[in-house]
Amino acid sequence: MITERGIAVLVEAIDAVRVLADQTCAGVHAQLRSPVVDEHEGLRAFLGEIEAESDRIGSDLGSSLTRFPAHASTARRTVAALVGTAARFVESARADQAASRLLRDDYVALSLARIQTRMLEATAQSLEDRETERLAARWRLHLGAQLERIESTLAIVLQRELRERDSAFPET
Repeated sequence: MITERGIAVLVEAIDAVRVLADQTCAGVHAQLRSPVVDEHEGLRAFLGEIEAESDRIGSDLGSSLTRFPAHASTARRTVAALVGTAARFVESARADQAASRLLRDDYVALSLARIQTRMLEATAQSLEDRETERLAARWRLHLGAQLERIESTLAIVLQRELRERDSAFPET
């Protein structure tokens, strides 16, 4: 049986990941308005996948919070610092940014979400909350796959941008 303090800690951890997922979704949504996204084949679809997956994470975790209705409102206060960090990500999605920088910002946001998800997983494991533990583990693996995909996509996009900007970078 999870104690009241354990529930409070768990709710805080769930909400931290949910807020990061929501902010990542909003940030990618803003990036999709940038014209540079269409300069790279498949980038719009890839960013759309990140946006949709971030939205699913936020929804899943929001649903998970309904198991603890008495504690859900206190979690909001504890994630204010994370919201500030994530808000800077949303603001960074300016139309004049190169696509490689958009992907870099996505990588940073998803890395933060992934490590926070690992913290949630460990918290749930410590409290023997198997439902939250499984949910966090599943999303942590999804985020890891997205990070790997960003790494490979970023390399291709950056090489193209460098060749277009500077003749010192020859076509390969």
